[in-house]
Amino acid sequence: MVQALLDTVRASARAGDIDDATAVINTDLLPLGPDDRQRAQAWNLVCWQGTLAGKAEMVGCACDHAVALAPDDGGFRDSRGITRTITGHFLEAIEDFRAFVTWVPSHGQGNLLKRPGSHTLSVNPQI
Repeated sequence: MVQALLDTVRASARAGDIDDATAVINTDLLPLGPDDRQRAQAWNLVCWQGTLAGKAEMVGCACDHAVALAPDDGGFRDSRGITRTITGHFLEAIEDFRAFVTWVPSHGQGNLLKRPGSHTLSVNPQI
């Protein structure tokens, strides 16, 4: 049941229907009592898919909800960082990308930080 609702959230957000995606979370998903990870995943779907659908201005709160529920998940920080970049919140985006870059190697995703023939990305704490 939860996965089906997450699929509905994804489809609605991908179509740019942020209000519908949010309604599914609030009226259908949350009453089922999903754990924090599932709730964070739902909000991140709205964040990521909504941003890709050109609705970055509308999904900032969804991004914040996802990160608040799973602050150590670099994938959610990456999504919020992209949304923050698109909406002009560059310093906050840098903070999210730093967290993502730190998180990636310890979660078996180190290849995300490399391009073929290039150097590995690193975080400069002085920025």
